[in-house]
Amino acid sequence: MRGMVCAMVSAADIDQKIEKLEQLLARKCGAKRGGLSRRAHKAARYLSTRTKRQIASLEEARQLVGHPRLAQRLDGATLQRAYEDAVAQINTVDRKDVRKGFWLGLLGSLAFNLILAFAIFLVVLGLRGFLS
Repeated sequence: MRGMVCAMVSAADIDQKIEKLEQLLARKCGAKRGGLSRRAHKAARYLSTRTKRQIASLEEARQLVGHPRLAQRLDGATLQRAYEDAVAQINTVDRKDVRKGFWLGLLGSLAFNLILAFAIFLVVLGLRGFLS
């Protein structure tokens, strides 16, 4: 590790960050069961690909920090940046807006299907001669 300055990362620090992310995912995205990777998988539609990668790197750091030699590979600054970016992304999720989007999408598809069914009904009536 010549020339590299690397801050030592403790297991307690990683566990604290992962616990905070799990709580945020539960509160903002509704993913209340399982570990961090399972919660991130459940909340995948709300998270960017970059955030999913950052969460995966934190999960990998949790596994590596227990092994003394592998823990030397961890960069504290990179992990801190990944944690802060993930927290910022998760905090932008607005559950009220997500619910509103769901209902608007449902109503939009229902309206389209009703218009399409009415148009087909009119075509059938026209082909049968009921409309002059």
